[in-house]
Amino acid sequence: MQDDDESKPEPVLPLNAERVLVAVGGSPWSARLVRAAHRLACSIKAPWIALHIVTHENFSSVDNRERVRSVLKLAESLGAETALIRGERSAKDILAFARARNVTKIVAGRDLRRYGLTSPFRPSLADTLLQEQGDIDIFFVHGDPPAERRSEESGRRNRSAGAGLRAAAGSALIMLLTLGLALLFDRIGIGEPNIIMIHLLGAFFAAIAFGRAAGLAASLWAVLQFNFFFTEPRLTFAVHDPGYLPIFAVMFIVATVTASLATRLRRQSAIIRRQEAQTYQLYLFGQSLAEAPDSAAMLAESCAQLTKIYSLESAIFIPDAVGAPARRAASPGYPAAEAEPAALARCLASGQAAGRGTDAFSGAAIRYEPVKSGGQAIAVVGLFERDAALASADVMRIDTALSLIGRALERERLVEERRQATLRAESERIRSSLLRSVSHDFRTPLSGIVGAAESLGYAELKPDIIAAIAADIEGEAQQLSLLVENILNLTRLQEDPARLRTSKESVDDLVCAAAETARKRYRQRALNVELGEAPQTAEVDPLLIQQLLLNFIDNADKYSPPGEPIGLSIERAPGEVLILVRDRGSGVPPDRVRQVFEKFVRLQPGDGSIRGSGLGLYICETIAKAHGGRVFLQAAPGGGSVFGLALPTGEEKGGDGDA
Repeated sequence: MQDDDESKPEPVLPLNAERVLVAVGGSPWSARLVRAAHRLACSIKAPWIALHIVTHENFSSVDNRERVRSVLKLAESLGAETALIRGERSAKDILAFARARNVTKIVAGRDLRRYGLTSPFRPSLADTLLQEQGDIDIFFVHGDPPAERRSEESGRRNRSAGAGLRAAAGSALIMLLTLGLALLFDRIGIGEPNIIMIHLLGAFFAAIAFGRAAGLAASLWAVLQFNFFFTEPRLTFAVHDPGYLPIFAVMFIVATVTASLATRLRRQSAIIRRQEAQTYQLYLFGQSLAEAPDSAAMLAESCAQLTKIYSLESAIFIPDAVGAPARRAASPGYPAAEAEPAALARCLASGQAAGRGTDAFSGAAIRYEPVKSGGQAIAVVGLFERDAALASADVMRIDTALSLIGRALERERLVEERRQATLRAESERIRSSLLRSVSHDFRTPLSGIVGAAESLGYAELKPDIIAAIAADIEGEAQQLSLLVENILNLTRLQEDPARLRTSKESVDDLVCAAAETARKRYRQRALNVELGEAPQTAEVDPLLIQQLLLNFIDNADKYSPPGEPIGLSIERAPGEVLILVRDRGSGVPPDRVRQVFEKFVRLQPGDGSIRGSGLGLYICETIAKAHGGRVFLQAAPGGGSVFGLALPTGEEKGGDGDA
């Protein structure tokens, strides 16, 4: 939809090409005008435009705006270009727009009913179009207001009567104040020209405060008041000096013109102020959507801003996995129960408005507007008016807000797609790294097992050689078993971190079981175990905790010199139980303490002789976090490192634990 001078690029047409313009307003037969213009345009194969002139009268009526918006939507659905321009003289503005766009035929409505005493003296829209049409063909569609339209106009006239009384009282007060000031000037000897200017000023103020009719009445009042109080003979309307007659005429003309200009300025100022306020609110709307931290906050902010700007309760529906619209956010006053699923589905499927005030499901209480991106409806906004009379902004402008929401949703979609693409790329990188690492770690023990098995095939092997070969096979098989267990546990925790087979276990039993397994696996390494003074329990998955401790012990075995023992101990801290594994290696540089728990990070010695995939300590941290615990690394007194596991015991912490 166009607004003022903002128009879409249009195709270049021959100078003699036909073009149709239909002028629409808030009348009930405007839909007839649109369909008539559509038939005319189709019959001559010409493009056509639906134009609405935004004036003060139709801008201030909520119901009129809703009707205009529905008519313009209908025109768009029939293939018309739509435009809104601001103006006060509808006929002249229509003709100016038509000539600027090379329109050859205009379709307009003609009301056969005329109201008011001034109707014979005020030319209608149809009369003005006919008088100034020039070489443009004018087609009229006659209409008679239905009963509800006449009832509405009767109510509007009644409301206007009340407003007229207030305007008359206010104008009278202004003119009486003008009289008092003029009498004061007359008493102190200020001349007639200044007194005339005071009366003109009074008429000007009355027009600004109460409108054109009040300004015209005040202009007449000013002339009569000046004649009655300030011309000879005074206190009578008789005029003895004919020289005053031109003064009265000029005075009335100037006052009338001034009042008309002031009224027009007042109306235009009101429109501009309202639109300026709404434009600023839309700017803040777009800014708040851009600053929303996530999709849920953005949708909630959208509903809040729609309520603030348009005085409408709103809800946003987005298709779910199966394509059905699901409510994702709503303002507090929006109806809790969704009663029009058919209208909602129709709006999403067709990309056209449905519900209240539209051709589809017009009996619904809620209006559904599509939110589009790339020409497709990606969401639906439900709009609910608790009281149409309280609406404070032009509902026709809601398209701007819908486009802001559409761009925000599209931006969220692109961000999500980018995040998913990044995750896929990262997953692929991790998968490739894991395959490279695991294939190398599988190859080494398998090569050892194959070589040892081939050695057993030789004849006349001594028993001690056979025992050594068997020990090598067992060691390589245990290395493979540890690697497989680590990979399986990592996959299990990444797929469902919350699925732990927990039970209340004795920490002493967990440590002893891990130590027993480690002694069988690392027979050349001494393992010193120190249990706590009092038994400790924790809610854990025992198999995962044992795997964690075996990873700690395997790491200590790799990095400790031959013959050096590994320490395994239990300590107590406030609210936690600590399990510590100490090695006698060269230690970890302080700047790499946190890196040792990351994927594929290994602290290799210079010769690269230590085997490993770089997953063991990462899996330890993953297991600890799944239990609500933590892992840590400290430098051991006298050299080496202490790897620790802290598990919560369910007791409240009384102070900071020293880990």
